[in-house]
Amino acid sequence: MQAMNDAGQDRASGCIEGKLDPIVADQEKADKTRSKEGTDWTIESIDKRLDKGEEPVAEFSR
Repeated sequence: MQAMNDAGQDRASGCIEGKLDPIVADQEKADKTRSKEGTDWTIESIDKRLDKGEEPVAEFSR
């Protein structure tokens, strides 16, 4: 088996980086969105949500 030369390694690295860039961008965008939401997890806010009968934010199934 022939060893990969520097140009081949650079091309392979660029291909992988190109596939990872959109994933990283989506994660950063999601993180910023969550930060802006500023979800309040105090007991008072949870009690208010329960009193209003608000639906859970996420669905949990086992």
